[in-house]
Amino acid sequence: MSRATMERAAKSHTLTISSGQTTSNAVHIGEDEFNGLLGSTAFSSTQITFEVANSSDSAIWSQACDRAGTALTVTVSTNSAKAYTDSTIHTVLKPYPWLRIVSGSTGEAAARTLTLMCK
Repeated sequence: MSRATMERAAKSHTLTISSGQTTSNAVHIGEDEFNGLLGSTAFSSTQITFEVANSSDSAIWSQACDRAGTALTVTVSTNSAKAYTDSTIHTVLKPYPWLRIVSGSTGEAAARTLTLMCK
């Protein structure tokens, strides 16, 4: 493995869920691999799921599910950083260049920002 490959820098994408909403803006992750989330200072839900699409203006966003049809769900905590090494997450998200997150709450009490880390 080349030194350049080993030192490939992490990329970050900002996801924001507006006040009263449950779904974030869309981000283009392209060929990058999802590796983790940096939590918001306050978050109404402890669970998030993912929606994926082939384009940002897609009329059809699909819930990201594993082979059994179960939604990919991750736990988030206030002011936390979580790394995700589960191969199921990587396998399900990899084919889709666009991603957004969905809060498990009925609506965030205020705008919430999470940072999606990719490599």
